[in-house]
Amino acid sequence: MILIFTGMPCSGKSSALEVVRAAEIPIVVLGDAVREKIYKEGIRKDLREYSTELRKKYGNGVVATLCLDKIKGYLKKNSIVCIDGARCLEEIDVFRENFKEVVVVAVHSSPETRLKRFLKRKRDDDTVTEDGFKKRDAVELGWGVGSVIAMGDFVIINEGSIDELKTSVKQLLKNFKK
Repeated sequence: MILIFTGMPCSGKSSALEVVRAAEIPIVVLGDAVREKIYKEGIRKDLREYSTELRKKYGNGVVATLCLDKIKGYLKKNSIVCIDGARCLEEIDVFRENFKEVVVVAVHSSPETRLKRFLKRKRDDDTVTEDGFKKRDAVELGWGVGSVIAMGDFVIINEGSIDELKTSVKQLLKNFKK
Protein backbone atom coordinates (compact mmCIF):
# COMPACT_ATOMS: atom_id res chain seq x y z
CA MET A 1 0.00 0.00 0.00
CA ILE A 2 1.08 3.54 -0.77
CA LEU A 3 -0.09 6.14 1.73
CA ILE A 4 0.31 9.65 0.29
CA PHE A 5 0.32 12.72 2.53
CA THR A 6 -0.44 16.03 0.86
CA GLY A 7 -1.36 19.53 1.93
CA MET A 8 -0.51 23.16 1.53
CA PRO A 9 2.72 24.53 3.03
CA CYS A 10 2.52 24.72 6.85
CA SER A 11 -0.61 22.57 6.99
CA GLY A 12 1.15 20.13 9.32
CA LYS A 13 2.43 17.40 6.98
CA SER A 14 5.85 17.25 8.65
CA SER A 15 4.33 16.92 12.10
CA ALA A 16 1.91 14.27 10.83
CA LEU A 17 4.79 12.36 9.30
CA GLU A 18 6.57 12.24 12.66
CA VAL A 19 3.85 9.76 13.68
CA VAL A 20 4.42 7.74 10.51
CA ARG A 21 8.17 7.68 11.20
CA ALA A 22 7.55 6.57 14.80
CA ALA A 23 5.39 3.73 13.44
CA GLU A 24 8.47 2.66 11.42
CA ILE A 25 6.74 3.14 8.08
CA PRO A 26 9.26 4.18 5.41
CA ILE A 27 8.74 7.65 3.96
CA VAL A 28 9.72 8.80 0.49
CA VAL A 29 9.89 12.60 0.23
CA LEU A 30 9.12 13.64 -3.34
CA GLY A 31 11.08 16.86 -2.97
CA ASP A 32 14.19 14.83 -2.09
CA ALA A 33 14.21 13.33 -5.59
CA VAL A 34 14.41 16.86 -7.01
CA ARG A 35 17.06 17.85 -4.45
CA GLU A 36 19.14 14.79 -5.41
CA LYS A 37 18.84 15.68 -9.10
CA ILE A 38 19.92 19.27 -8.40
CA TYR A 39 22.91 18.03 -6.39
CA LYS A 40 24.02 15.31 -8.85
CA GLU A 41 23.76 17.61 -11.87
CA GLY A 42 25.27 20.64 -10.12
CA ILE A 43 22.25 22.78 -10.96
CA ARG A 44 22.17 26.28 -9.45
CA LYS A 45 18.42 26.82 -9.12
CA ASP A 46 16.07 26.77 -6.21
CA LEU A 47 13.91 23.71 -5.61
CA ARG A 48 10.57 25.20 -6.68
CA GLU A 49 12.03 26.79 -9.81
CA TYR A 50 13.70 23.57 -10.90
CA SER A 51 10.61 21.48 -10.03
CA THR A 52 8.53 23.72 -12.27
CA GLU A 53 11.05 23.34 -15.11
CA LEU A 54 11.05 19.53 -14.74
CA ARG A 55 7.25 19.45 -14.86
CA LYS A 56 7.18 21.64 -17.99
CA LYS A 57 9.81 19.51 -19.73
CA TYR A 58 8.74 15.99 -18.71
CA GLY A 59 5.13 16.33 -17.54
CA ASN A 60 3.54 16.78 -14.14
CA GLY A 61 4.12 13.17 -13.05
CA VAL A 62 7.92 13.40 -13.40
CA VAL A 63 8.74 13.76 -9.70
CA ALA A 64 6.66 10.71 -8.81
CA THR A 65 8.36 8.75 -11.59
CA LEU A 66 11.78 9.66 -10.17
CA CYS A 67 10.76 7.96 -6.90
CA LEU A 68 9.35 4.68 -8.22
CA ASP A 69 12.49 2.57 -7.76
CA LYS A 70 12.97 3.74 -4.18
CA ILE A 71 9.32 3.00 -3.35
CA LYS A 72 9.48 -0.46 -4.93
CA GLY A 73 12.61 -1.18 -2.91
CA TYR A 74 10.86 -0.27 0.34
CA LEU A 75 7.81 -2.38 -0.59
CA LYS A 76 10.01 -5.50 -0.75
CA LYS A 77 10.34 -5.31 3.05
CA ASN A 78 7.28 -3.28 4.10
CA SER A 79 3.55 -3.56 3.50
CA ILE A 80 3.10 0.23 3.63
CA VAL A 81 5.22 3.04 2.21
CA CYS A 82 4.37 6.67 2.83
CA ILE A 83 4.84 9.42 0.26
CA ASP A 84 5.44 12.95 1.48
CA GLY A 85 4.39 15.82 -0.70
CA ALA A 86 2.31 14.86 -3.75
CA ARG A 87 1.59 18.11 -5.57
CA CYS A 88 -0.58 17.16 -8.56
CA LEU A 89 -3.07 14.59 -9.80
CA GLU A 90 -0.59 13.34 -12.41
CA GLU A 91 1.69 12.22 -9.56
CA ILE A 92 -1.23 10.34 -8.01
CA ASP A 93 -1.88 8.77 -11.43
CA VAL A 94 1.76 7.58 -11.63
CA PHE A 95 1.38 5.90 -8.24
CA ARG A 96 -1.98 4.35 -9.13
CA GLU A 97 -0.54 3.00 -12.39
CA ASN A 98 2.33 1.34 -10.52
CA PHE A 99 0.82 0.20 -7.22
CA LYS A 100 -2.30 -1.74 -6.37
CA GLU A 101 -3.47 0.23 -3.34
CA VAL A 102 -2.98 4.02 -3.12
CA VAL A 103 -4.56 6.15 -0.40
CA VAL A 104 -4.34 9.95 -0.30
CA VAL A 105 -4.40 11.74 3.07
CA ALA A 106 -4.87 15.51 2.93
CA VAL A 107 -3.72 17.55 5.91
CA HIS A 108 -5.70 20.78 5.95
CA SER A 109 -5.30 24.03 7.87
CA SER A 110 -6.82 27.42 7.17
CA PRO A 111 -4.68 30.02 5.40
CA GLU A 112 -4.65 32.13 8.58
CA THR A 113 -3.33 29.23 10.68
CA ARG A 114 -0.77 28.31 8.03
CA LEU A 115 0.50 31.88 7.75
CA LYS A 116 1.07 32.05 11.54
CA ARG A 117 3.06 28.80 11.36
CA PHE A 118 4.95 29.97 8.29
CA LEU A 119 6.07 33.20 9.95
CA LYS A 120 7.27 31.25 13.03
CA ARG A 121 9.08 28.27 11.49
CA LYS A 122 11.79 30.04 9.43
CA ARG A 123 12.91 27.05 7.34
CA ASP A 124 15.72 27.52 4.82
CA ASP A 125 13.33 27.30 1.86
CA ASP A 126 10.84 29.79 3.29
CA THR A 127 10.58 33.45 2.33
CA VAL A 128 9.50 34.62 5.76
CA THR A 129 7.00 37.31 4.80
CA GLU A 130 3.28 37.29 4.13
CA ASP A 131 4.03 38.05 0.48
CA GLY A 132 6.47 35.12 0.32
CA PHE A 133 3.79 32.88 1.83
CA LYS A 134 1.28 33.94 -0.82
CA LYS A 135 3.79 33.41 -3.62
CA ARG A 136 4.65 29.94 -2.34
CA ASP A 137 0.95 29.06 -2.15
CA ALA A 138 0.50 30.29 -5.73
CA VAL A 139 3.30 28.02 -6.98
CA GLU A 140 1.89 25.00 -5.16
CA LEU A 141 -1.63 25.69 -6.39
CA GLY A 142 -0.26 26.18 -9.89
CA TRP A 143 1.23 22.68 -9.74
CA GLY A 144 -2.21 21.32 -8.75
CA VAL A 145 -1.95 20.58 -5.04
CA GLY A 146 -5.47 21.93 -4.50
CA SER A 147 -6.87 19.17 -6.71
CA VAL A 148 -4.91 16.50 -4.83
CA ILE A 149 -6.24 17.83 -1.52
CA ALA A 150 -9.79 17.89 -2.90
CA MET A 151 -9.47 14.29 -4.08
CA GLY A 152 -8.05 13.02 -0.76
CA ASP A 153 -9.45 9.75 0.54
CA PHE A 154 -9.04 11.09 4.09
CA VAL A 155 -8.80 14.66 5.36
CA ILE A 156 -7.19 15.57 8.66
CA ILE A 157 -8.17 19.03 9.85
CA ASN A 158 -5.22 20.57 11.68
CA GLU A 159 -6.34 23.70 13.49
CA GLY A 160 -5.43 22.61 17.02
CA SER A 161 -2.31 21.49 18.82
CA ILE A 162 0.42 19.22 17.49
CA ASP A 163 -0.74 16.58 19.97
CA GLU A 164 -4.25 16.70 18.51
CA LEU A 165 -2.81 16.30 15.01
CA LYS A 166 -0.65 13.37 16.07
CA THR A 167 -3.63 11.67 17.74
CA SER A 168 -5.60 12.02 14.48
CA VAL A 169 -2.75 10.48 12.48
CA LYS A 170 -2.38 7.59 14.94
CA GLN A 171 -6.11 6.89 14.60
CA LEU A 172 -5.83 6.99 10.83
CA LEU A 173 -2.85 4.60 10.76
CA LYS A 174 -4.86 2.03 12.71
CA ASN A 175 -6.97 1.63 9.56
CA PHE A 176 -3.94 0.50 7.56
CA LYS A 177 -1.71 -1.51 9.89
CA LYS A 178 -1.76 -5.15 8.85
